[in-house]
Amino acid sequence: MTDIIIPEQNTALTQAYREKGYYLDETLSSWLKGNATNLSANPAIISSNGNKTYTDLSREVSRLAAGLQALGLKKGDIIAVQLPNIPEFIVSYLAIASIGGIMQTLHMPYQKSELEYLLGDSAASAVICLSQFKDSSPASTLLALANTLENSFKVISLGPKIESALSFNELLKSTDSLINESIHPTDPFVLLYTSGTTSMPKGVPHRYNNFLSNARLCCEEYSFTQKDKLFSVAPMTHLYGLFIYNMTLSIGASSVLLPAFNVEAFIETVKTQQPTAIFAAPAHFAAGFQTGALKNSDFESVRFVCLSGSSVAPELAKQVDSLLLNGKVGQLWGMSELQAGAITRLNDSEATRCSSSGRPTPGTELKIISSDEQAVPSNTEGELLVKGLSVFSGYLNKTEESEKSFTEDGWFRTGDMAMLDDDGNLIITGRTKHLINRGGVKYNPLEIENIINLLPQVNQCAVIPVEDDVLGEKAYLFVLLNNEHQLDLEDVSDLLRTQDIAKYKWPEKLIIIENMPLTPTNKIKHEELKKHLLPNEA
Repeated sequence: MTDIIIPEQNTALTQAYREKGYYLDETLSSWLKGNATNLSANPAIISSNGNKTYTDLSREVSRLAAGLQALGLKKGDIIAVQLPNIPEFIVSYLAIASIGGIMQTLHMPYQKSELEYLLGDSAASAVICLSQFKDSSPASTLLALANTLENSFKVISLGPKIESALSFNELLKSTDSLINESIHPTDPFVLLYTSGTTSMPKGVPHRYNNFLSNARLCCEEYSFTQKDKLFSVAPMTHLYGLFIYNMTLSIGASSVLLPAFNVEAFIETVKTQQPTAIFAAPAHFAAGFQTGALKNSDFESVRFVCLSGSSVAPELAKQVDSLLLNGKVGQLWGMSELQAGAITRLNDSEATRCSSSGRPTPGTELKIISSDEQAVPSNTEGELLVKGLSVFSGYLNKTEESEKSFTEDGWFRTGDMAMLDDDGNLIITGRTKHLINRGGVKYNPLEIENIINLLPQVNQCAVIPVEDDVLGEKAYLFVLLNNEHQLDLEDVSDLLRTQDIAKYKWPEKLIIIENMPLTPTNKIKHEELKKHLLPNEA
């Protein structure tokens, strides 16, 4: 098996956060045990297939954990999970933790090429997946890969029996006794991967004390209690969805599940399960508003909606806020490398909640610097740096890249462009790698994209830099149109002119595309857009 390198945690920082009361002796298993003891009848999982109490969940986790141990899986092994937001995902997550394993998340849309890279990079020992998903068999794909990669991992499938795969349901019937492992809060327990919008995805390992303290402290900021029902529309294979579950478990609240998003299923889930908090991407609500399907009366139970995962237009945030009869909208900024770094609070003003990501989470510090590495005043755009209790120690197997990602004094370079307002609220303005340098003048194309997305013809757009012999770089606009609409560059120019946008920021060329290349977390793959360029432009 390939050796993997998980960077060591800074022991001095760990001790400092313990002394401040941020780090406690918490693991997923200790949280589950506490909830099963003290909140045994509380619904742990609420889904269309019925509810599970914390007692039910604890029993299933113990059986699956014993089954995994019987397969020879042990502490420190990486076990990948490719499942939608179903109860079995949660059972797998907690069972892997129970044996001291490290869960690697795999997004549902991933196919052979993505899986081959990710599982080879992590040297996973096993994968838990579906036998059948839409028109493909993830288990069959993974079995074929298991025979070609250096790490010949086990495939555990959920659903109809697949030859050569191990049965998830059979493991759940295990009668073996669980061998208790010595699990420490500084142990790694989850392995995420960056979205890979500008380069190959990088492995991001995290330890219990990083993520669990961050989740617990954010719960306190939100004033969530065991009576809350948290509904993550985002997949739990993504950091956002996993963070919501970590918060849910930390207080013994209920997790409302929806396996796959569509507007009708989303609304039905809200109406029937009555969540008190919803965590979604802007696109989830935008789709509902476009169809006119969202009604105030359906959201009476909701006291908080968080929008995150991509840029949030203030106009959309205000729409969501007006939808809530008994609640408020808010935002969150986070990354695979640190979980939740900034959040809006319920008592923030509407302007703050709709136009910013809020203030830093407890134990997190934010700083904006200029191109010459100097701190900038409030309301000034620059590169966003972060330091704090949930920030990772470095990328998996990538010592050199890890070192480049931190400043000499320990700040992590997020790659985001941002500013802090006078009250310390974070406003994300773009990505450093997406800046356009036109004739020596740099600007952020996110401003332009937000304006162009207002056009009724536009479903989605992206502005990217293209090399130019005279200007250095010029801007090309890629647009996915709404059905039966047309658009030309003059339409775009007219809009930007009415918005008083400086002409040097106007796109030089418009390219209409049939599909927008997206990551499984709906982030645009900017490099893939360049495939649409002519040979002399690329």
